[in-house]
Amino acid sequence: MRKVRPIDVALMKSKFEYEPGSGNLIRKPATPEKDQDPGQVARWNGRYAGKVAGWEHRCKDGHTYVVVRVNGEDWAAHRVCWAVMTGEQPPPSIDHENGDGTDNRWANLKAGHEGLNERNQALQKNNTSGVCGVTWNRVTERWHARITVNRKHITLGSYDSLDDARVARLEAEKKYGFSERHGKQRREVAHHA
Repeated sequence: MRKVRPIDVALMKSKFEYEPGSGNLIRKPATPEKDQDPGQVARWNGRYAGKVAGWEHRCKDGHTYVVVRVNGEDWAAHRVCWAVMTGEQPPPSIDHENGDGTDNRWANLKAGHEGLNERNQALQKNNTSGVCGVTWNRVTERWHARITVNRKHITLGSYDSLDDARVARLEAEKKYGFSERHGKQRREVAHHA
């Protein structure tokens, strides 16, 4: 199981309000701490307090998530949303049910388990066959199908036709409980208010 940094739930609740309908984290006003310049705090509040926090971050694999910064550290916004909404430590894996990693509405977030996100991914942008897990091998001149389950690669065989490789892949997805959305084209989801 992958390691996930624990979140200081009390700190996040002191920094943000969470709007479950929009998925936005709203920055709370800062209060001056010991030996802190009140003018600096006032300037910060004028610029950030009451405003939507975070920015979109694109990962190397092409997925995009919202990230927020707290005390100089970056945090995945969906994990912060979970902590603020529930008052509890988020689970190690949180799935965006509709596949849009920037859609942090409460209705779209669900506790995952190891391997759930890999079973609910859109087709990667660099895919050339149009079928998730199917590639053309120039050496054998055949279509090769494989699937990854719990970080383990499983070879499904090589095929003369793309359709045969697609069928093998779809049967494996059903066998291993992949989402019906898995491997579909990425789509823009309108969700922000």
